[in-house]
Amino acid sequence: GAHNPDKLAALAGALPRERIRLVFGALASHAHDEALLRLASRAEEVVLCEPRVHAKPARPARELAALLAAAGVRAAVEPDPQAALARAAALAAPDELLLVTGSLYLCGAIRDRFFPPELVVEAGTSWPEPLTLSA
Repeated sequence: GAHNPDKLAALAGALPRERIRLVFGALASHAHDEALLRLASRAEEVVLCEPRVHAKPARPARELAALLAAAGVRAAVEPDPQAALARAAALAAPDELLLVTGSLYLCGAIRDRFFPPELVVEAGTSWPEPLTLSA
């Protein structure tokens, strides 16, 4: 849930040296370009998406892609967060870390993919056995 410049910088500094594949999306009200560039420079590829939140527009993924392209960072645009996750997972090598961050709304939506609300309720815990990407 690294969603501000300080958190993005801390995340970039804490990443292991292994290869990463990044899924990133932000709200329009957040312009953390420098921190995103630092984090994205560590990735094999960045898949940019647009978190969907009522009355809070997303920062256009194409705008972020242009920012990254100008810095020489490879990025793909997949506005739908679930489709962005699927794309990143399909392209990830076995030794890559798949990282989803940016908006907390994005992280919550992706979390629901692995921990659906009905599974949480049935298990009686916020951390039941997670679903896998292939489930």
